Amino acid sequence: MKKEGFPKEIRIKKKSEFDEIFKKGKKIPGENLTLYRLDTNERTQKFGIMVNRKIKGAVKRNRIKRLLREILRKNKDKFRENEKILIYYKSVTEKTSYKNLLSEFEKLVG
Repeated sequence: MKKEGFPKEIRIKKKSEFDEIFKKGKKIPGENLTLYRLDTNERTQKFGIMVNRKIKGAVKRNRIKRLLREILRKNKDKFRENEKILIYYKSVTEKTSYKNLLSEFEKLVG
């Protein structure tokens, strides 16, 4: 596996995994982002991204997901190996920049 990659093996895809993280995970709220962290017995990190459905238009939602995926890809070393991470973009504003998301992410993780 490439160090800089974000392979499908480390992505959370199943609704049951998302629900588990929502219920049992530690919630760290921010202005536009909410970070959920859950310790597991697995030996790998897993990451999930959710965007508020009130943002109309799949293109806008997917752009935000791409930005968040890039932030996670570059900062996945800030999390422990046996952790599941979920980032939820809760704002209804689709006008956001990479810099804004990165600074808020760093505040949440910091």
